Amino acid sequence: MLTSDFNFDLPEELIAQHPSGVRGQDKLMVLNRATGKVEHHMMDDLPDLIEPGTLMIFNNSRVRRARVYSIKETTGRETEFMFLNTIDKECCIWNTMVKSAKKQKPGMHYKFPDGTVAQIIEHEGNAGTEFRALKFDFAIDEDWFERNGHIPLPPYIKRGDTEEDSERYQNVYATDTGSAACPTAGLHFTNEMLKKLDERVLNAALLHFM
Repeated sequence: MLTSDFNFDLPEELIAQHPSGVRGQDKLMVLNRATGKVEHHMMDDLPDLIEPGTLMIFNNSRVRRARVYSIKETTGRETEFMFLNTIDKECCIWNTMVKSAKKQKPGMHYKFPDGTVAQIIEHEGNAGTEFRALKFDFAIDEDWFERNGHIPLPPYIKRGDTEEDSERYQNVYATDTGSAACPTAGLHFTNEMLKKLDERVLNAALLHFM
């Protein structure tokens, strides 16, 4: 099996560039695995479609402003980094994805919006890929990302991030900052929907007990 087997054409005009006006007011397609029957619902219907006893797992990771633009000191050109995770917290080294990776080589320096400078260093496993190890002179924290970074929207969204995205592109149950991308299936859940799901589980448990 090849990854190309999963390629398909989707007209650009059908790719939403902004979320729906109200979270949760989205269409939901339901496929019956046993019969193959397809039904169309709204996300609000989800609690009534979930069978009692169903296990639902939620990723509570919150998206950081992980897309950060810098200026390459040798050329003065803008370079985009996507910060993924720390490689060495004490040595202030981060694992990143970088645009035009072949042109970003060890020893090169980059200046970020607040004047912070970082250097690409050699790191085993990064050669020949889009990943680069970036070393800072001091540990950067979430405040640094808030000052310098942007919300990393999916590549099929062809626009810059807005202040609205800082909350709209988060799941309502997200608590622990650390993701470079949102678990997007959860974007359609609302607090009211989660409450209904809890009530359905509780009612099912009470019926079982009785």
